[in-house]
Amino acid sequence: MDIKVRQEGNVTVVDLSGAVTLGQGDTVLRGELFRLLEAGHKQIVLNLKDVSHFDSAALGELGATYKNARERNAELKLLTPPAKLQALLRLVKFDEVFDVRYDEDEAIKSFTDS
Repeated sequence: MDIKVRQEGNVTVVDLSGAVTLGQGDTVLRGELFRLLEAGHKQIVLNLKDVSHFDSAALGELGATYKNARERNAELKLLTPPAKLQALLRLVKFDEVFDVRYDEDEAIKSFTDS
């Protein structure tokens, strides 16, 4: 798994690529998102477009990070999850928890709209 972090105005975009699985990305993902929240980033978009696999451990980290973000008055939005991940998000009802967007500009703009 590879992570790239970039700023688009006040919004932090985290681009993920590759497999996010137990031992191969779940702890890296947790660490990076925790670091961003600790540094005071309040508006985070997690770009999942190039994720090839996302397992239950990674999903657990996503849930824990969402909770951590809410406790810090931060927002975490998901961008362009692949079809298999969309199905998994629906299965565990995370599609009802997360704001999921399919256009980066729209995701970024949605922070100023909320």
